[in-house]
Amino acid sequence: MQYLALSADGNIYNIGDCGDWEAANEIAEEYLDVEPVWVTTINEWVELAETIIKERGKKCQVHQ
Repeated sequence: MQYLALSADGNIYNIGDCGDWEAANEIAEEYLDVEPVWVTTINEWVELAETIIKERGKKCQVHQ
């Protein structure tokens, strides 16, 4: 699975194709020298982004 990591510096890093979350977290910390705050799959990132866009759209409609 493809993983991305949100780091303490606020950037999102492509961790790559890892076997699982633990491997992705280890790669972020040891090989990329990133302090990961949140590591998850690209699919979960897409779901999160879609949810944020939907919720933001609802709030904008209420304020109009």
